[in-house]
Amino acid sequence: MFNRFRETIGPMALIMRLGAIVVAAVFLPLALGLLVDSRFGTSPFGLLIGMLLGVVISIIGVYRAVQQAYEQYSPPKEGK
Repeated sequence: MFNRFRETIGPMALIMRLGAIVVAAVFLPLALGLLVDSRFGTSPFGLLIGMLLGVVISIIGVYRAVQQAYEQYSPPKEGK
């Protein structure tokens, strides 16, 4: 029964984790860029830099999370 639970919850947890990574990594730098724009009057450069930074951070975060999940759920290799 535990195996069935793990097979069901594992992928759903990964999807939730990936969603949280993308939301946090995109919106926090984006909000910081908007704050910089409003404070220093540099519109739209802070927004664009924040958006670009957020996309790069989210790509790296998603890559690391998927890589970790692959290592966790893949069968062990022979010879190790």
